[in-house]
Parts: sequence; C-alpha cells; structure tokens
Amino acid sequence: MGFKINKVKVDLRSYPPYLIMGEPKVGKTTLIRDLILLNYKKKEKGLLISLGQEEGFLALDDLQYDEAKVWDQIEDINGNRGLVQIIDEVLETQDSDDRIELVCFDTFDELVDIAIQQVFEEHRDATGSYPKSINDALGGYSRGKERVNRLIKEQIARLREAHVAVFILAHTKVKSKNDTYSDVSYEMITNNLDSTYYNPIANMAQMIVNIVYKRQFNDISEKKKKTKNGEIVEQKGNLMSSQRMMVFCDDEFVDAGGRFQGLPKELPLSAENFMKAFEMGVKNSTTANEAELEERKQSEIAENNAIAEKASEDLAMDKKLKIVSDIKAAIHANQETAFLKIKPVVSRYKIKGFEKENLIDVDIEKLIEIKNLLDEE
Repeated sequence: MGFKINKVKVDLRSYPPYLIMGEPKVGKTTLIRDLILLNYKKKEKGLLISLGQEEGFLALDDLQYDEAKVWDQIEDINGNRGLVQIIDEVLETQDSDDRIELVCFDTFDELVDIAIQQVFEEHRDATGSYPKSINDALGGYSRGKERVNRLIKEQIARLREAHVAVFILAHTKVKSKNDTYSDVSYEMITNNLDSTYYNPIANMAQMIVNIVYKRQFNDISEKKKKTKNGEIVEQKGNLMSSQRMMVFCDDEFVDAGGRFQGLPKELPLSAENFMKAFEMGVKNSTTANEAELEERKQSEIAENNAIAEKASEDLAMDKKLKIVSDIKAAIHANQETAFLKIKPVVSRYKIKGFEKENLIDVDIEKLIEIKNLLDEE
C-alpha cells in the first residue's frame, strides 16, 4: 500500500474551513462577496447561506444567497427549505462549469441554533415531546450537544468532500481566559459561542481570521484633572483614527491563527489582502518555486473539478436509489393498486420489469413520476 508524501495545496478549495470572526457590521459578509468576485469573477460561483435570523446579505449587491431557517425541510409552497436541501443543490451544480466553488455559512451562532432545533425535533420524534434544554436532549449526558456538533460537521464534510471552499462567519465578544502555563487570567477578543460548539470547528479550520477595529487615541497620559473634592482623575482620550484590520496570528488580545507558516500578523480589511495572506502562507509553507506553484495550482484545479463532478454524480445516484427503494416498497405493499396507478406511465415509457431489477436503469424524471403516482391517496 505504501505511505504518502504531502504537497502543500495552492487552491483555496483544497483546505478545511476558513473561520472569519468579527463584531457585528464590521464587514464580514462584504469580505465574502468580494472574495467570490475577486477569485471567480462571477457572482454565481459563490453562495452565502443566511442562517436563522441573520440576514446580513440585504445591503449587498452581486451576492448570491439562500436562506435556511431550519436544518432539514423539503421546499414548501413559499420556497423555503432546509440547510440540507440547499447543500444538496450546491452539490448538484458540481458537474458543470457553473459549479459553486465557495459556500459561506452566515453565521456560526445561527448555524448552532438551527442544529439545536433539529436535535429537539429528533428528540421529539423518539420520545413524543420536546426536551427542556439541549442538556436534556437524547437522554442527556452531553448527547444533545454531541449530536449538534455531528450535524454541523456532516454538512461541512459534504462540501469539503466535493472540494468546495467553506467559510464560516462568527461574531465576537471579549472573554476572560486563563493562560495554560502561568494560569494568569487575561481578556481576549474571541468568538461569542460556547467552547463546546466553537472548539471542534476551530480545530478543523485552516485559518482563523479576526476582524477588529484598530483605534488610536490622543496621548492623555500626562493630562490630569482635579475635582472639587481634591481627587485626581485621568481625562478620557479622544479617538484620533480607526481602521478595520484582519488579524491572522494570535496575540495576547486577539484570537486568530492558522496552519500555514509565515502568515502576516495583520492586514487592512479587503479581499485582496485576504488572498495576499493566503498566498503568503502557501509560499512560506512549501519549497516549490513560483513556476512549480503555478503548475501545481493548475493541476490541482483540474483535480478539484473532477472530484466535484464525482460528488454530483454520487448524489444523483443516492437520490435515484432512494426513489427506487420507495417504489419497490409501495409496489410490495399493495401490488394490485400500484400496478393500476402506474400502468399508463409504464406503457408510455415502455418500461419492462420496472418492479424488479431494471428500475435503476430508468431515467430519474420517469421514476419521480412513478413515485408521485404511487404516493397519491
């Protein structure tokens, strides 16, 4: 069998998820729109999945999006569907030149929320009632939270296996942390989620980028003011400038980092600078020269496209096998009624042996028509 020698990848699609965090309205969603247009030149090559109540896409032109208010739901009369069904469609596009190459989850906390609701539904299906909390779900003992993480990882994995670039947006807050070496407590700008949900995804991520405002204040260190009571207090500083910066490397105040070597500490917020950091990380992590990297990139893109096409074909076959199984089960349950319902369709398409081995050779559109007839009351 032998062992493998790794080569540093060059294509954005070849790596695990990218986690982009920042406070609300700092420009996370705009960065995703700009990355899609910069890298793929067509807005249709990317998709923002707006989760739960986020709706961060409303003020942005040229951003393709869909909304997932729930985890798993077949499209209703209003066109609403679940996250699973949206990802199904993304994978279905992978067998064409119009394949979606970048998908962004907006935001992480809303992704967790709809996953929790899905776990509640699963608990109800199993027991007949909803749990009091996620801690009580599926029998307790962290099983509910473990199921949430598994659901999220499964959907990310589906996109990763098709070599779709996955970005996850997250909100931030200031949290108190303890240094593992000295046990000294300090404050850091990091995610706003429970570590139970954040850590499994952060551990997978290739890059964790934290968008922060870098502000400068006037020097007030020597300026004091005496109050009527004789107390001396420092004056408040005045804001002199503010700039949005992408932080790529962890420091004592900002949570960030990546698996690449030689990432810049920080760069001003822009799609161009994100790609500059990514490319710096690639170059600093390999011994290949510029020509070798370009050759590797073209080969990698072709390989990723082939993998994407295979993922689309596999999904189509899985759907077909499910329909075939449903048809066979319906026929077996009531053969006389079933035959009467579908006889006109079978005759029109000249399908032979449809109830047995030949079903898998029938076009899926015809199978769907047969299944719909069998489903009728």
